[in-house]
Amino acid sequence: ARRSRRGAVIVSAHLGSFELGTAALVEHEEHVHIVFRRDIFPRFDRLRSKLRDRLGVVEAPVDEGWNMWARLRDALANDEVVIFQGDRVMPGQKGVAVPFFGKRLLMPAGPFKLALAAGAPIIPVFSLRTTVGRLRIVVEEPIMVSRDDGPLDARHPAMLRLAGVIEKHVRAQ
Repeated sequence: ARRSRRGAVIVSAHLGSFELGTAALVEHEEHVHIVFRRDIFPRFDRLRSKLRDRLGVVEAPVDEGWNMWARLRDALANDEVVIFQGDRVMPGQKGVAVPFFGKRLLMPAGPFKLALAAGAPIIPVFSLRTTVGRLRIVVEEPIMVSRDDGPLDARHPAMLRLAGVIEKHVRAQ
């Protein structure tokens, strides 16, 4: 997927250490952007931003609106990487309710819309804890998002595939 040089939308879930997974990723990718929502605690935000700055990661706060999305689309066009958490919709975000463990998971639509706009693959990546002090990085098969598969709703194959991959890793934990 990276050889296609269309960038990559990395989607993870709250299963292990997101920041340690990011540190592992920057060893292989030169330009990494993280989409996030600012925290209600400014001190936490400053610490998180300082860590990401040390890693050389560009922060992309969702509350910056359309300009941020345009910058991310341009980053993908430059073969860069954009990271999202894909298992939770934050206040103010749009989500799609997809089947998950016989119920529903509200997944953010942003990663899919961005991948579609840029023609970039979605690559599910998880940093899973194995033992104390150890992580295992799991990179799943790329998921392509296509307009030919219909609207980005609960029946879209890309959304169903990602939900299935997240469900598989939640079950294994």
